[in-house]
Amino acid sequence: QLCVDEILSNNTVITMDLPGHGSSSKEVETGDREELVACVTGLMDALSVSCAHIVGHSLGSAVAVDLAGQFPAKVASLTLLSGLGHGTDVDASFIDAFLGASDPEEMRTSLGRLFADPERVTLPFAEETLRNIRAEETHVSLRKIADAAVFDEAEELPAVRLERLDVPIQVIWGREDQITSVTQTEHLPDAVDVHVVDRAGHMVHIE
Repeated sequence: QLCVDEILSNNTVITMDLPGHGSSSKEVETGDREELVACVTGLMDALSVSCAHIVGHSLGSAVAVDLAGQFPAKVASLTLLSGLGHGTDVDASFIDAFLGASDPEEMRTSLGRLFADPERVTLPFAEETLRNIRAEETHVSLRKIADAAVFDEAEELPAVRLERLDVPIQVIWGREDQITSVTQTEHLPDAVDVHVVDRAGHMVHIE
């Protein structure tokens, strides 16, 4: 297998923050997956990317699976981290604690649940995250996205949706994930390549 450095040096890697996240606009309309998928296809079109290997983490996995379902010609493969797409079982108490944190220590405790080793979360990082979340526009947009794209009722199980996709799919999950339980990887279609990483939590790509 190619090491990461070789992969990055031989391929163009494009990263994006979904609306409401990171450095992207905090303005969202409905906050649903259709809106988020449109942002991804808009980026691909703007950069003249006709087809790509799509990697999605957590909520991003739901956007990735919907993208593959709606625009199969745009997706060469799917890599899903800590999520199987819409219908993934997510601990709602984490979202409530994250959005409701009132001081840096509360935020640090909340963010610590993302990792197998909560000591990875420093107090300065928790303080910066809290400042960002306290911005009214950010708080409103993330709540909209949580309600419309994460916790809206799924019509079918994620495994059923994945089985219909005609692209290579790999799933990567932290064994100690406290937000989306790793047990969800146990009954996936045989064609899905599953990797469970020891001593890693929801942020498996970091740990």
